[in-house]
Amino acid sequence: MPYTTFIGYPSTPGARFDLKYYIEVHFPLVEKHWGHLGIESWNVVSFIGDDKAPYIVVAETVWRDVEAATKAFTPGLILAEIVGDVPNFTDLKAVSFSGEQVATSKL
Repeated sequence: MPYTTFIGYPSTPGARFDLKYYIEVHFPLVEKHWGHLGIESWNVVSFIGDDKAPYIVVAETVWRDVEAATKAFTPGLILAEIVGDVPNFTDLKAVSFSGEQVATSKL
């Protein structure tokens, strides 16, 4: 069963977030290191400019299953490289949450 992780960056006045870097550099790094572990897709949604949104950016990563996501987020060199890239695009602390997909639709 697919497993989804959401990574949200809280809307914080004066915070720095380089959306272009996040999409063009950070996520290719994610694909490079996690592609063979079972990441199936990712999406980035920007709320930059929406003063009412609780987050400025939310990323969704979809995994083959919970085991693939668990393996990817296990501390080690790969995770350290991905997490180590975060200061290159933001000074915010991410909030993450995950769960198993229980329903989906493609219209």
